[in-house]
Amino acid sequence: MREGSTLDHIERMRNNMVYHVQRGLFDIAKIQTIAVLITFSLGSVLLQWLGMSQRYLPLRRSNWALRGSGMALQLPC
Repeated sequence: MREGSTLDHIERMRNNMVYHVQRGLFDIAKIQTIAVLITFSLGSVLLQWLGMSQRYLPLRRSNWALRGSGMALQLPC
C-alpha cells in the first residue's frame, strides 16, 4: 500500500482477507459441530467405559460442548 497501489488492488486484498477470515470461522464451526455430535452420540458409551454413572450424562454433555468450543479456538490448525 505504501508503494502507491491502486484502489482496486487494495479493495481486492481487503476482500480476500475478509473471505479467508469468514472461511476460517466457518471451518471452526463445522469441526466444532461434528465434535459435539460425536460426543453427544457416544456420551453414554464414554461414561460406561470410564466407569461413571449415567446420571452425569446431561452435565457432561454441556461440559463437553463448552470445553470443545474452547479447545477449537485455542489450538492452531
